[in-house]
Formats: sequence, C-alpha cells, structure tokens
Amino acid sequence: MTRPFLLLLLISALAGCSAAPRLKVTDIQVTDRTEAGIVLKVSVEAENRNEVEVPLREIRYSVKVAGGQTFTGIRSAEASLRRLGTQSISFPAVIPLTAGTPAPSGLVNVEVSGTVAYLAPGNLSKALYDMGISRPSQSFAGAAAVDLTP
Repeated sequence: MTRPFLLLLLISALAGCSAAPRLKVTDIQVTDRTEAGIVLKVSVEAENRNEVEVPLREIRYSVKVAGGQTFTGIRSAEASLRRLGTQSISFPAVIPLTAGTPAPSGLVNVEVSGTVAYLAPGNLSKALYDMGISRPSQSFAGAAAVDLTP
C-alpha cells in the first residue's frame, strides 16, 4: 500500500472514533424590522454525544424567505459543546427590503440550511484540522412559518 492511502485510512479510522454533533433548527423569529430590512434570529440545538467537549469552529448558512429573498452568512460558532450535553446556538440573518417593492408580510415560510464545522476530539484531530487536512462538519436544515407582519 502507498503512504497516502495509509494516511487516508488512518484518518478515516480516527474520524470514526467520535460522534458528530446532532443539529436541529428549533426556532426562527423576527428580532428587528426597519424600512431597510428584517432581522431574523435562527436558533439551532446542538447535541454532543461524546464523552469530551467538542469545540465548534464555523457556521455557514443560508436563509430563504418565501422561496425568494436569500441571506447567506459565515460566522464563528463561538461555542464548545459540553460533554454529553445539548446547547442552543443562535445567529442572525438580515433580509434586505427594496424601496418600492412590497415587503413580505403575514405568515411566511422561512427555510434555513447550513453546516457547522467542529473539532473532533483528540490531539491528532486538532493537528489535522489546523493543517487543513480534516475539517469535519455536520449539516442542518429546517423551516418554519414566521409572522413578518410589521
């Protein structure tokens, strides 16, 4: 066997030693509204099934309102999931409003999807993450009817 294949096999075996966080969109709500836009707060519940803390690194996400207007964001997760625990993570989405175009109002379907990059347990995982070789991530998606009435 070649060295790159053995390295890949080793990485794959070590990645299986820990469980990825479970992610679930739990809430989407309006936090602010101006003539320029609507600010939504998205909450995701993250569950760590590991015996050790799991640091979260980055959240990449998109929010689609009524099948049209979309917001895409990248944020630092600014959290670590405690061992065998659950934690709520929140992040904003700004939906710009265009002058002269009617703003969405009433109950509107809002869809959220994205990924959370995390650091798998172990020193080797940290070294592989820092070198850009292994960047584990877990996806999430959800939707809710959100009242956008001014």
